[in-house]
Amino acid sequence: VVRCNTQASEAQEVCQDGKFDPWSDWSPCSGTCSGGVTFRTRKVATMADACGQPPSGKTREERFCNVAVPCAPDVDCRLSAWGDWGTCSASCDGVKQRSRQVERYGRGGGAWGRGA
Repeated sequence: VVRCNTQASEAQEVCQDGKFDPWSDWSPCSGTCSGGVTFRTRKVATMADACGQPPSGKTREERFCNVAVPCAPDVDCRLSAWGDWGTCSASCDGVKQRSRQVERYGRGGGAWGRGA
């Protein structure tokens, strides 16, 4: 009996695929009201070797932010108190009137003036 094939066998090449680092935190929104943009990034942590696959996916993501934040606060409408009744318009079957004014108009999502 004689030994054969005693040389060290060549190890098969193991391919290294590329990998990303975790995503960064989202950046501050570019607008404080009525919409802006925020983004996050990630970098390649491991480059692919000659036979590996490069990392798959984006290195930057963007999204809208503060879209529903109004730039001016909501304001409710405010009416003044009723004024005094006026004099009667006639000695028989007359009418009296009184009035009130808008002191502050509604804005945004605030309540708008209702009532006579």
